[in-house]
Amino acid sequence: MLVVRRIEVEYVAPARLDEPLIVETSVCRLRGASVDLDQVVREEGGGVKASLKVGLVCVRAEGMRPVAIPEPWRSALRDALGQGA
Repeated sequence: MLVVRRIEVEYVAPARLDEPLIVETSVCRLRGASVDLDQVVREEGGGVKASLKVGLVCVRAEGMRPVAIPEPWRSALRDALGQGA
C-alpha cells in the first residue's frame, strides 16, 4: 500500500467545499519503495488554487515496513515519469 511520507502545500487561492476542482498530477521521481509527485489544484476555469509536492512510500500492511513498489504500479508510474498531467 502507498502511504504519505511527506507533503508540502502552497495555497494560492481559496476554494469552497462545493467548488468543482481539477487535480493534475505528475510523477517526478521513482525509486525502489518511493515515488515523488507534483500536483496542481485548479478551478474549472484554469486558475490555480494550490500546488503540492507529495512523497509516497510503499509499505507492507503487516508491520508498515517499506517494500519495493510492485508491478503493475511500478510500470504505470515509470510510464508517467516526467510526462506531466
